[in-house]
Amino acid sequence: MSNYYQIWDEVRKLPTLTADKRAEVVEQISTPASAKEYSYASIVAEAFKYLTKDETLKVFDNMVAHHAARRSYYETHLFSSIKIAYDFDPAHAKAQILKSTGDSYHKALLMMDGLTTDEEAMGLRALSNSKYCPPIIHEAKYAPSKEAIDLLPPVMRLKVLETLSNNRHLAYNIFAHFPDPDEFKTLMFSSVMRHRDRAEVVWNKYQEIANYGKAGQVLIKGSCNNCGEFEVVVKSTRIRTKTGLQTTNLWNSFRYGCALCGVHSGKPIEVIGQDNEQGTD
Repeated sequence: MSNYYQIWDEVRKLPTLTADKRAEVVEQISTPASAKEYSYASIVAEAFKYLTKDETLKVFDNMVAHHAARRSYYETHLFSSIKIAYDFDPAHAKAQILKSTGDSYHKALLMMDGLTTDEEAMGLRALSNSKYCPPIIHEAKYAPSKEAIDLLPPVMRLKVLETLSNNRHLAYNIFAHFPDPDEFKTLMFSSVMRHRDRAEVVWNKYQEIANYGKAGQVLIKGSCNNCGEFEVVVKSTRIRTKTGLQTTNLWNSFRYGCALCGVHSGKPIEVIGQDNEQGTD
């Protein structure tokens, strides 16, 4: 781009520009040279607020073909732009993403409908390089299929499930396609003995998430210098394990004070989950 700040200014003014000037701006941000701009994805995300379907798809094709997102900040803008293009023309957007070579684009496949097992596996392989799952994938309520997970090497499979479940505020069951706990546990522990501690975390997350909406309970045992020994049963449709309890504010009230008088005794408490997940703190 000849003048980055000028283009930014003109993109923000798109709704008020004349037809000729608007076409000029769209043409500028549709060139391979423009896509090499470091923050091109943020420019495109802003432009997509004002462009027509044909203009959007023209810029989108240029972005996918020539722009590589380099930082997670710009990756957020990238996903936003892909979503807009996908809403305009799902088949076209998906076809362009499949032709790309960048992980950032392949991850976006997971927010799309009607994926084949191989296409889903492509998205999961790209996701395995990330610590956190892009919010737009969770917003699409993506849940991995058993068939796609089975196509991944064991350690990559574990990494993908770690990434997908690494969210303290999931509002849906990402393990919906794994209804059998024993089958999922076997999947987790059969081939990753070197990473057993990581597999345990995912297994605990499974127990927490897979039962959303079902009644369960957690038993908390402790002792206090004032009140003596006590037991508290937390009944909930969300909290079923120690891991689930730790994601709530209720957890701190038990860690730092007696459940009856509030005095902190410094003594450990024992938490027993419904699915026999237990531990002390």
